[in-house]
Amino acid sequence: MKLKLKYGSAADQQWLDHVRLSSVRFNNGGSGSCVSVDDLAFTNHHVGATCIQQLSTGGTDYMRTGFYANTRGDEAKCPDLELKVLTGIEDVTSEVNGALKPGMSAAQAGQARRAATANIEQDCAKSTGLRCDVGTFYSGEVYNLYRYKGTRMCAWCSRQSSMPHFSAVIPTISPIRATTWTSRFSESTRTASLFISTITWVGRQPELKRTI
Repeated sequence: MKLKLKYGSAADQQWLDHVRLSSVRFNNGGSGSCVSVDDLAFTNHHVGATCIQQLSTGGTDYMRTGFYANTRGDEAKCPDLELKVLTGIEDVTSEVNGALKPGMSAAQAGQARRAATANIEQDCAKSTGLRCDVGTFYSGEVYNLYRYKGTRMCAWCSRQSSMPHFSAVIPTISPIRATTWTSRFSESTRTASLFISTITWVGRQPELKRTI
């Protein structure tokens, strides 16, 4: 009601879902925003600095020269960067607690929970080919499983560039490593490619066109 009175528009569930799906978080503390149906996301230039340093091997120095992938096949996979988009939550608490037996000691219960979460993660990884992690919340009251895919570098502006620096993330083709987060089986993981440059991205239906 307050939003309606102040801005003339109500924050209905569709709007709230849109905002949630447009918000991304990186594992290095950075944040960003999805700006396309293909998960193209913009973030600050420094968010991909570690990735571009890791990709600068064999005599290359992308921090100095910049990097640009003309095609998705040219994109370079970021080894450790993760992008997280919350698209839904379904907990696996009942599965974890299902491993508990009457009369177990606290130590035995803890061991049983750890074994159960390990099995859930292994089953998930085997069935999806992704990295899967179980998260514990509220002091063990809730357990959620998250799946992750990898992030790849599309472009990076050189340090000499005088233009404003931005970054963006788009989906990768093959899920090799985990980087967008999904809670078991109702959060959908969205693969990502990292782009950090002053390049203008225009559309992506079905192909993303990039111009400098």
